[in-house]
Amino acid sequence: MANPANTAAITSRWRPLTASEDIVAVTRLEDAWRKIKRDIPDLEGRMVGDADLKADTIRVLADSVIRVLQSLERGGLRKGSIGLDDASRSWELDDSVRSSLYFTDEEIADLSTTGRRKRARAFSVQPL
Repeated sequence: MANPANTAAITSRWRPLTASEDIVAVTRLEDAWRKIKRDIPDLEGRMVGDADLKADTIRVLADSVIRVLQSLERGGLRKGSIGLDDASRSWELDDSVRSSLYFTDEEIADLSTTGRRKRARAFSVQPL
């Protein structure tokens, strides 16, 4: 199955893209599609005939790419340090985070077969 998301899904959720952003968006949508199929192996088969699941998949793919584009637009996340005595500070780009493509736990849960979201558990032990 071909990638159900395209740059129109991004522009309808965010804003029109520049020519250079469009190139990045197309590439990142393909990256996101491969990644989501690897994370949820049965997704493609379940999408056939399920318009709602297909729409949710498009939303998840578009949102993940929008996060990357917003990060690039802001120049990436920054690391910094502030000295207390002399009031000096220094900041640098955090390239490891700037271009990362990821899906939130909620997004994965939206596309999973159970639909259940993971809940945080303090000090829980789960068998393997």
